[in-house]
Amino acid sequence: MSDARLRELERRFRASRSLDDEVAWLKEMRRVHGSSRLRPAVRLDEPQGVVRYKVAYVSPCDAPRCPAWWALFLLHRALGDHGPDEVMVIANEGDRTLSFDAQLPQFDVGHFKARVSVFCAAGSVYFRATRRLVTKGAAGIVFVPSLVGGYDSAQSAEDLKEDLRLHGVRPDELPMVLQWLPGDPRPEVSPESLRPELDLPFLATFTTDRRTGEGIEAALFEVLRLARAAHLEAGGAP
Repeated sequence: MSDARLRELERRFRASRSLDDEVAWLKEMRRVHGSSRLRPAVRLDEPQGVVRYKVAYVSPCDAPRCPAWWALFLLHRALGDHGPDEVMVIANEGDRTLSFDAQLPQFDVGHFKARVSVFCAAGSVYFRATRRLVTKGAAGIVFVPSLVGGYDSAQSAEDLKEDLRLHGVRPDELPMVLQWLPGDPRPEVSPESLRPELDLPFLATFTTDRRTGEGIEAALFEVLRLARAAHLEAGGAP
C-alpha cells in the first residue's frame, strides 16, 4: 500500500508541480525508504525572499589551467540566459578565487527565489586555507579532477575529505558529484584509470569536453536538485 501511495503522490506532484505536493511526496519517500543521509545546507533569507545555495567546485591546483577554473568559466557562459553576475576574481598573493551568482528559478522554494553562488579556488597548495573557505557552508560539491599527469587528484580528494571534517561534515552528507573535463592539449590519462583513486562518495558522474563546454551545467543542476530535496525532506519548506 505504501508503494502505491508513493506512486500516487509522485504522479500528483508531477502533474501539479506544487510545493505542497512535492513536500508530501518527499516525506512519503522518507517514510518508505528511510531518511536521506544528506544534510540540509541551503539557507532561507527571509528579509530578501531568497533561498541561497552555495556550490563549491574543487580540483587539484593548476593555476589558470585548473580544471575547476575552466569549468566555472564554461558554466558562466552556459548560464547566460539566467543572467549570471560577472565572474569575480579575487587575487591574494598569487592565489585566485573565482565566483559568480546566478538566479535559477527551477530551484525556487515556494515564494523564495533561488540565488546560487558558485565558487572555485585555483592556486598552489600553499594556499589550501582558501580552498577550505570555499567549501565552508557549501550546499554541494562538484569535484573536477585533473586528467593531466603530474597533478595529484587523489591527494586533492583526500584534502577535501579533511577540509570537510574540519567543517564538521562527512563527505556522504553533502550532494557531491564528479565532473570530468577532458580536452586539455597536454597528455591526459583516462577517467577510467583515475576513478578508482578518488575515494569520495559521488552521487553522479558527468563528462564535458572542455573545448565545447556542452552540457557543463548538468553537474551543477544535479547538486542543486539534491540540495533542494534534502532541504524540503527535512521540513524546510516555508
